Amino acid sequence: MCSVPIEKDEGCAQMLCKRCKHVFCWYCLASLDDDFLLRHYDKGPCKNKLGHSRASVIWHRTQVTFPGIRDAVDIPKLKVNPCPRD
Repeated sequence: MCSVPIEKDEGCAQMLCKRCKHVFCWYCLASLDDDFLLRHYDKGPCKNKLGHSRASVIWHRTQVTFPGIRDAVDIPKLKVNPCPRD
């Protein structure tokens, strides 16, 4: 941990230091560095306090940890068909 001051103004309970990449729980300050699936939020005093879907938080964490992941993973593009006008 680098001890940089942080401030939370919105978002989920999983915090990630932009300087040292340490991941921790905002509520209890427990380290989540070795908890990639965020099981921390399944039990104890922080149960159900993640604040966002687990999938979205894991995806965001993956993008921050591995910045080139978008180029390495083939993400299908969604095609949206416009509604026919009457």
